[in-house]
Amino acid sequence: MVHLRTVSLGQQIGSLTWVDRKDGAWWAAFANYEQKGGEPGRGPAYTQLVKFDDQWRRMEGWSFPASVVERFKPMSSSGGGWGADGLLYVTGHDHPELYVLKLPKGGSKLDHLATIAAPIEGQAIAFDKSTDRALFGISRPNREVVAMRLPKVEEK
Repeated sequence: MVHLRTVSLGQQIGSLTWVDRKDGAWWAAFANYEQKGGEPGRGPAYTQLVKFDDQWRRMEGWSFPASVVERFKPMSSSGGGWGADGLLYVTGHDHPELYVLKLPKGGSKLDHLATIAAPIEGQAIAFDKSTDRALFGISRPNREVVAMRLPKVEEK
């Protein structure tokens, strides 16, 4: 890997925890925390998914639904990425699960489609784009990279 460039985003609405590329745009999660590292008056409910253009100008933004925010607490989103199925897969910080989301037809809150048990405790994830539904994550206690195949999720 080679560093290509640095982009200053200035002061943002939280801590940038993950970025993914989809449909010619950059998608980034800005986390907010209840305790250590948190900004007073904000918590996980202030965590946002933001869509940026190639010049890193904000285009759109969404908050996470309460059902996912409750699982984030007291931390926030630590990993995420778009699956080949067009759905967003997100991890929290500690729970061994993935949250499957999609953009809403209207409004500013993501739609929570499913929660999938996973042998990882939150943190970073990455899709293997060479095969269908393959995802990598990490197990912090075991200090290992975990490969898994995701089940299909039915859209509501």
